[in-house]
Amino acid sequence: HWETAAEIQGETAETAYQGVAQHPSTSGQMHSSQIAISNSLLARPATFYKILYLVGVCVNRIGREQTAATNEIARNVEQAARGTTDVSVNITKVQKIAAHNAEAAGEVQRASNALSGTAQQLRTRVEGFLKSVSEAA
Repeated sequence: HWETAAEIQGETAETAYQGVAQHPSTSGQMHSSQIAISNSLLARPATFYKILYLVGVCVNRIGREQTAATNEIARNVEQAARGTTDVSVNITKVQKIAAHNAEAAGEVQRASNALSGTAQQLRTRVEGFLKSVSEAA
């Protein structure tokens, strides 16, 4: 098993420091500490591969976490879309029920008006009947 990241980092830093001490100045594009780190990593390929492995592990974990977060967002968006569709369907149902209730209320109003007219006719006939009974007696 490989050492922990802290051990590898400490080992690399120490090796780099020793490399800087051995190369006090450079006139190229790279800074002396970068050259020292590069030289120390090349001198110790196992350490270099351990660092690469740990970077790969970190990148892999970040990728998995990003994928999980993206999937969760997608599920939430899908759930919100389904909820919106359900609300739209329910609004349509409520509108249909309201239209049906308005139609039924109109029918009740017409029946009530007809019943009122029939009641008035019945009252007139009953009054006429009672008047004829009263006159006959």
